[in-house]
Amino acid sequence: MNRKIAITVVSSVGIVMLVLISGCTQQTSETNTNNQNQASGYYLYEDPQERFSIEYPVTWDIREDISTQFNLDACFLSQSQEPTQIGTVMISIQQLEDYVDMMYFLTAHIENLSIDEGLPNFTIVSEHNTTLAGEDAHELIFTYQYEIYTWKQREIWTIKNSMLYLVAFQCDQERYEGFLEDVNHMVDSFDIT
Repeated sequence: MNRKIAITVVSSVGIVMLVLISGCTQQTSETNTNNQNQASGYYLYEDPQERFSIEYPVTWDIREDISTQFNLDACFLSQSQEPTQIGTVMISIQQLEDYVDMMYFLTAHIENLSIDEGLPNFTIVSEHNTTLAGEDAHELIFTYQYEIYTWKQREIWTIKNSMLYLVAFQCDQERYEGFLEDVNHMVDSFDIT
């Protein structure tokens, strides 16, 4: 099986986590001109390449520096001076080979996450079918260790026209429940354009 499919996603997500933990969390929020939903507590982010849109909380920042540096299409961070209190939502869009379907990607992705050097103490919490942007999708929730911290990550992805659309949320396991309202809103608002 070709593990290359999931490597970019796993590497990007793992590296973002390492950057946050190491204290490189200086906020560099970009000015948002798409604030149609500000009154409801959310901004609308529209992908510059017109592939997707997503609403994100007005109290969160877009981190263009992290997105570009780690091959993500968008990266949103909750505001906190303490790295272990930050919630991160990342969007990754990747072109896949025509033969890659949802099950193939799931199998390759879990295999990749399970490699000892990948995410230490990788443990699947739940895995099931769902929808994303009105398309059949898959959701994987898992935990892993980094130093003394246990991280919890939720990934939802769909494949449309050989393009992978992945929305990933990660935070310290102890803070996971506190972010769910905002994260669920972001996932529900995600639209493929």
